Amino acid sequence: MRKKLYFICPTDHLEMEIDRITRVENFYFSSLANSIYLDQETVGQLSDLIETHQIQEINLVLSDENLFWKDDLSFLEATKTKGIIEASKQTKSKRKELRKHFEAEHLNDIVLKHFLKAKQKEMQSRLPKWISASLIFKSFLYVKQKRSLERIRFDRLELLKFSLN
Repeated sequence: MRKKLYFICPTDHLEMEIDRITRVENFYFSSLANSIYLDQETVGQLSDLIETHQIQEINLVLSDENLFWKDDLSFLEATKTKGIIEASKQTKSKRKELRKHFEAEHLNDIVLKHFLKAKQKEMQSRLPKWISASLIFKSFLYVKQKRSLERIRFDRLELLKFSLN
C-alpha cells in the first residue's frame, strides 16, 4: 500500500476528505496557508518521518476556499513567522503581475497554484537527494463545491508563464 504525506493548512479541515478520497495510509503535516518554512530542523524531521514510515509520495494541498489565501495573507504577516512572510511576499508580487491578465475570480486559484509549485520545488531541493529522488511529488487544489482533489499540472503553468512574458 502506497503511503502518502500531505502538507495542508489546518483551517481547510481536509484530513477526513483526503482519507475519504484516497483510501490509503496518509500522514499529515500542517502549517498555516501551507507556508511551511523548510529550515534545517524541519527538513531533518521530515526526512526522519519519510524514512521511518517509508513514505513514497508527498502531496501539497490547499483548498480553493482557504481563508488565508482569500485574505491575501496580509493579516498573518504580523505573526512574524518566516514561512508566512515569505509566502506573502511571493504572492503579492505574483498577484500584481497576474492582475493585468486575468479576471479577479480566477486570480486566487492561479496564485495558489504558482505558490504550490514553488513550494514543491523548494521541498525537492531541500530534502536530501537520496530521499527526494525516491519520492513522487504532487500538488492539488481541493475544490470544495465538487468535494474533489484536482491535480495541478505544472506544464500548463509553465505555458501560462511563457505566454505572459
